[in-house]
Amino acid sequence: MSSILVTGAAGFIGSHFVESLLHDNQEPKNLSFEKVISYDILSYAGHLKNLEKCEANKKHLFVKGNICDQEKVNQLIREYSISTIVNFAAETHVDRSLYESENFVSTNIGGTHSLLESCRKFQCRFIQISTDEVYGPLKKDSLASTENSPIRCSSPYSASKASADLLTLSYVTSFGINAVITRCCNNFGPRQNSEKFIPKTIENWKLGKSTPLYGDGKNRRQWIDVRDHCLGIKKLLAKIDRVENGSIFHFGSQFEVSNLELIEALARFYPEAPSEKYQFVSDRPGHDWRYCLNDQKTKQILDWRNIYTVEDSIKNILENS
Repeated sequence: MSSILVTGAAGFIGSHFVESLLHDNQEPKNLSFEKVISYDILSYAGHLKNLEKCEANKKHLFVKGNICDQEKVNQLIREYSISTIVNFAAETHVDRSLYESENFVSTNIGGTHSLLESCRKFQCRFIQISTDEVYGPLKKDSLASTENSPIRCSSPYSASKASADLLTLSYVTSFGINAVITRCCNNFGPRQNSEKFIPKTIENWKLGKSTPLYGDGKNRRQWIDVRDHCLGIKKLLAKIDRVENGSIFHFGSQFEVSNLELIEALARFYPEAPSEKYQFVSDRPGHDWRYCLNDQKTKQILDWRNIYTVEDSIKNILENS
C-alpha cells in the first residue's frame, strides 16, 4: 500500500485536510493509504500545533522541509512509497504579495515546479490546490467562472498561482504525469492565520477595536467551510485515476456575500463585538470586486455537496478562537 505526501500540511487548509484523512469517517469509504506524510517548512503561517490531533496516529509522520528541496522530496518518495502528492504549500496572502512578491514567485512557482519534477521522475499523482482568484474580477451580473474561463490575474499572488497551474498542465501534456487542479473560493474555519479577514476581525473585536474594511466593503466573495473543501479533495483523491488527466475542479458555495455583509453575519454570533464593528480604510491596489465559481462539474463527477451551513461554520470558528 502506498502513502500520500501533503505539502503545506501545517497551514490552515493543509492541516484540516490531514486531520480529515486520518480521523474523518465521512466519504469516501474506498480511500486507503499506508501513511500520510505531512511536509511543511513551518514559516509564519505553518504551526505544528495545527497538527496536534494527528501526532499520536501511527499512520501520520511530520517532516520539516521546503518544497523547493527536490532531493529531500525524492528521498521521501523513495522511503515511504509515496504515490500521490497533494500540494497545499503556498504563499497565499494577497496583501503580502504586493510587497513581498519574490517569495510568492519562489514558493508558488518554483516550489510547484520542483514537485512536478519529482512526480515526473517517480510517476506520482499530483493534485495542485489553487484558487478562484486566478480568474480575476467578475462584474456584478456576470455568470460564475467555469473551468474554461480565461485567466486574468490582478495580484502577484494570483499570478503566481496561475503560473503554477499552467506548469502543472504543461507537465500533463509534455510528460504525461497524472495531475489535476482544484480551484476553491474563500475558506473559513478554525486555525486560519491572523492576517486573514475573519480571524483578524475576531482578534480586533476581542481587543474592543473595529476592524479595517477596504474601500466601501462591497467586494463580494463566496465562502466555504474548510471541512467541505477537504471532503471534496478527498473525493477527488479517491477518483484521481478515473477522472480526465489535467482536469480542473471547482469548489464553491451558495454563500456569496460582500465583506460588509460578512462582518454583519459574524456580529450576529458575537455579541461582544464593539459598537463600531468596522472602519473603512483606503482600498488596496488591484482589489478584485467579485469572485464566483460554477461548481456543477465537481458536483456531478465527484458527487460532492456543501454539508455545513454558514451558521455551523461561524459557530465552529468562534468556539475554537
